[in-house]
Amino acid sequence: MVDSKSSLFLLLIGLCSLQLTAETFSDASFGIHNNNNLSDTQSSAEKISDSVIYANYNFGLFTDFDNGLSLTTLGTADYFHYQDWSEFSHFDLIANLKLKKKLGLGPYVSNIGADFSVANRTYNKDVRNRTEIDLGLFWLKRIDENWDIQTRLSVFKSFAENNEKAGPSGTDSGDGPIMGMDKPGDVYDLSRLNLSLSIGYALGDSHYFKLDTTWMNGDVVSSAAPNENIVNASTAITPDNALDDGVFAYQLDAKTEVRTFSWDYAINETYSLSAKYQYRDAQANSAKVYYKTGITSLNLIIIL
Repeated sequence: MVDSKSSLFLLLIGLCSLQLTAETFSDASFGIHNNNNLSDTQSSAEKISDSVIYANYNFGLFTDFDNGLSLTTLGTADYFHYQDWSEFSHFDLIANLKLKKKLGLGPYVSNIGADFSVANRTYNKDVRNRTEIDLGLFWLKRIDENWDIQTRLSVFKSFAENNEKAGPSGTDSGDGPIMGMDKPGDVYDLSRLNLSLSIGYALGDSHYFKLDTTWMNGDVVSSAAPNENIVNASTAITPDNALDDGVFAYQLDAKTEVRTFSWDYAINETYSLSAKYQYRDAQANSAKVYYKTGITSLNLIIIL
């Protein structure tokens, strides 16, 4: 039988024999985004769009162990400045951990791993202030020198900071009272289960194209003037102080599909461009309530 002193000695030998390398990295990016449905509303008459100036800074540590295992820790600061609707401007602080294991030797073997992130988002109008947690498992593989594929399963949770219920029941929409407006709960307390699939293609050393599809099942938020369909479909309601009086934010249990097409171009070892188009299609599970949103972006990335 191995005693505790022998176990500790064996553990110390194992730790001393483990070789690792670690290096820091950092980058900054600046860009312009456009969102054609800021409030994620179904009604065409209520849709608003805006252009966004975006700034980002990342600082991380990459640790590579000698057994195919690596750990990446990353800290991120983001700022989104909306040109016309400054109420939507926000500052984000994000911490991320990613553990990855390479299953064998060579460039084309599979990798598996887990990642975890915590994000704090602070808006000019506090109804959207929240803390988000995301925990995921992933598998990725480089198929050949051009193609790669990745899939990820994750759980997402958001904790609201400053929500209040709408109340009282019987809010008048202009066509008569709508019952059910006093639904309790914090609209931005969200839970979702996500599954994503990404396929990437590298064209030479400078161009990289990727198509990403994510299927989400769980809570989303849509802001609109009261109407019977959205009130009946919602699980929580609160006034949306980022928009006009009489507009409310509604939490909906929904199925959402998000498709993102991106193109990255490496100008040189320091600078690169990234262009993206994202399309979101959300459908409430309990009623004919849906919204569609498109976001385009162009960013300049600088390796520091």
